[in-house]
Amino acid sequence: MKRGLTGLLAGLVLAGCLKSEAPKDTAAFASKNVPQIALSTDTLRPKLRSSVVAAQPASLETPQKPTLAIGGAAKAILAGISFARRNKSEITTGTTDTAPPYGKLMRVCDVKRSDLGEEVARFPEKSSRYRLYDANPKSTGLRVHYVTGFKDGCALQVSGAMATFGSPDVYEVMAYQSKMPKTLKGTAAAYESIKAKACGAASGERCGGRKAKRFKNQTVFLSVYDSFAGAPRWTDVLLHDGRFVAQEQKSY
Repeated sequence: MKRGLTGLLAGLVLAGCLKSEAPKDTAAFASKNVPQIALSTDTLRPKLRSSVVAAQPASLETPQKPTLAIGGAAKAILAGISFARRNKSEITTGTTDTAPPYGKLMRVCDVKRSDLGEEVARFPEKSSRYRLYDANPKSTGLRVHYVTGFKDGCALQVSGAMATFGSPDVYEVMAYQSKMPKTLKGTAAAYESIKAKACGAASGERCGGRKAKRFKNQTVFLSVYDSFAGAPRWTDVLLHDGRFVAQEQKSY
């Protein structure tokens, strides 16, 4: 009886242990005990969008255009160009048969060397780029003068009792003795313009450096007076690089 009872108890214990072992189907076991996580593109897309938006700047401002600070030289160039454009319309085209009135300029292209009269001045003296002729040098009244040395081959015709050349050096010494006015006009504005372009010098500053010699050889003032002595009024004509630049009527 004891052996039978003991064998029965051992059988019951063995059966309980076998029931507590893991099932042979691991897939079924995992599906019952491990929670499943569904990963889909729909689940990730909102997070992706939010990260891209967060990387962008909060606001995009339109960049401001840079402003150009205009210095003295640039202002002189602009002022001189504006004046010269208005001034060129004052030159008329004519012939040697018609003399212009005092203060007016005439361009003549059919003139012969023998019709110019007597040469009375050159500028500069060594290279003689510009030449001044007096049709009647023995007279002291109004008469025709011619200036040659222009790139188009024509001559500039003016009427006056006396005409002379003036160099840039003389002009700068006289003009820069006192402080230059803020607003320039006439030949002064035109001179500062071509000087700034050729030398890079601001208004009121003398042209210097390596470019000074070339600029001063290309630039000249022609002063035409309405009377021979003690003239209360005169005309200044500015020439540069074989071209007419500007003219201005002046008086005491």
